[in-house]
Amino acid sequence: LLWWWWWWLLRDEDDELMVVVVEELAEELQHRKIERGNVAQIRQLEALDKSSREIQFKLASTIERLGSNYPPTPKDMSTMYRGVMAPKALTMDRPHNEPSQTFETKEFDVTNYCTSFFSFVCSLGCAGPCTKEKIELQPEEMVKTTQNWCLTRKERTPYAQLGSVDVESACGCCRSIPDVGSAGCGCSVRLMEELADELQERKVKRGNIAQIKLKENIMYSVLKSKTMVDVLENSAGKMPGPVTRKVVKKVTKKKVGTKKSTAKASTKQGKKKSTKQAPRG
Repeated sequence: LLWWWWWWLLRDEDDELMVVVVEELAEELQHRKIERGNVAQIRQLEALDKSSREIQFKLASTIERLGSNYPPTPKDMSTMYRGVMAPKALTMDRPHNEPSQTFETKEFDVTNYCTSFFSFVCSLGCAGPCTKEKIELQPEEMVKTTQNWCLTRKERTPYAQLGSVDVESACGCCRSIPDVGSAGCGCSVRLMEELADELQERKVKRGNIAQIKLKENIMYSVLKSKTMVDVLENSAGKMPGPVTRKVVKKVTKKKVGTKKSTAKASTKQGKKKSTKQAPRG
């Protein structure tokens, strides 16, 4: 208490300015983490998945209005892909249904009485009788708040960066989650299991697993749209697929190159013969 009273008397405007600077820095870092980190990535993937599906539905409606068949008949496929294997996207289904999900905010009180007691004893009572710990599961990240008389600390962890969330046991009765903690005296089994299930679901639906599934869905939609464009080109009387055109161009270039090379070789041979025969004459 004497230390706090002494600091309160000696504090000046520079200390208050430093507090403001630190708060602004924390807000700026949080903003950049959301806009450029895992949270922004999964949001962008969700938007791309939605846009690719809309393009696919528009192409399907266009094919239906033109009276074409999709998937195409074997006869149409033979004319569309001459000597080339048909894309697998014609027979594939969407890999994942609902790969991501939005969640509501939930709070869990994970105050550990043993930790509070040791903090009180080791700080000689300055930390207060109770060190409260709270887990707040927000839509995009987990926020762990630790608070007592001496400190207030917040740790924000996006669900994509969560490690193992399995419940670990010790001494036969104590339950805890790595990097999260344990509640009560360490024997709150139901609370720890409920929190572990909630974290696992959010990690799957908002973390790296959801991002991989969204990417696979986007790839499927792009390949599916490509086959629909091939059907539209076939209905318009054009040879679909840029691959065949590239092959034809390469073959023609090679043929032209060989003709030029043979012509140059023949001219060189004629010049050599003329130069060899000139001295004899």
